[in-house]
Amino acid sequence: MSDGETYLDVGCSDGEVVGSVGGRCSKAVGLDVDTRTMAEAKKRYPDFEFVLGSADNLPFEDESFTTVSMLDVLEHVPNPEKSLSEIDRVLQPGGHLIISVPHKGSFWYIDAQRSRIFAAGRKILLGKNDSVLEHKHYKTDELLGMLPSYTVVNKHYGGLLLYPLCGYALMFTDSLGVSRLSSAIRRIEESDFQRDYGNRSWHLMMQLRKGEK
Repeated sequence: MSDGETYLDVGCSDGEVVGSVGGRCSKAVGLDVDTRTMAEAKKRYPDFEFVLGSADNLPFEDESFTTVSMLDVLEHVPNPEKSLSEIDRVLQPGGHLIISVPHKGSFWYIDAQRSRIFAAGRKILLGKNDSVLEHKHYKTDELLGMLPSYTVVNKHYGGLLLYPLCGYALMFTDSLGVSRLSSAIRRIEESDFQRDYGNRSWHLMMQLRKGEK
């Protein structure tokens, strides 16, 4: 990010990414559908704009942003094509989309967020009454197929087996408040994430450039 950028983080949660890079932009906005996380984001980062809204109906003008990020969000939305179409609408030609998703690699089926345990934890801790979540995994070609006018600038595959297994462990250590153990598990998780296992990997992150008109 550089001076003069206009930046949008779709699915910004508590605003951490906006808070870390927003100071380098002329405008930085976070959007999320969750009222609880929006309140937390506004409290933590009062210098930036946070908007309550949905990825499939972005409340912004056409070509409003030079950079848009969607980090571990697309796998949750009910209509990924519509959400990506909305991002394309608000992103300027020549602008960049930073997107990360679970990748359909060798161990894609080992996914804590697709488990009944995760759904039960959301109900107990957050009052969420949803069933087992869809948490979709994407192949690279499948993702690029929904973004036909975009070219890949950078791509990173990450994590294999330790990464998803750590997700299961963190469900318990985080809920029990065992912060020291959670921190140790996150270091293992991050170490595995930083390793590129190619098409076998559990996670995918890409920087894409939107084509000029």
